Amino acid sequence: MSQEYKEEIFKKLTGILKDDSRIERIINEEKIKITKDTKFFEDLGMDSLDVYEFMFKIEGEYNIIIPNEKIYELKAISDCMDYLSVKELERR
Repeated sequence: MSQEYKEEIFKKLTGILKDDSRIERIINEEKIKITKDTKFFEDLGMDSLDVYEFMFKIEGEYNIIIPNEKIYELKAISDCMDYLSVKELERR
């Protein structure tokens, strides 16, 4: 998977996070810089409902279904990037 494609995924995921007003407020108030290593629970203070909503938005953006058991494994931006990269390779 090309580095450009991974950067595109990163930008989309960051945009999805910032579209959530509560998460955006946390990012701004805490001056959090979102990186590939940003963790949903620890760094962004997301709860399980926040994570499910985020995953639902990812499913819509990428036209995929993320199984519930997989959602529990996706704990950081990098985890989502890796998962989406694999899903893209499977489509080819």
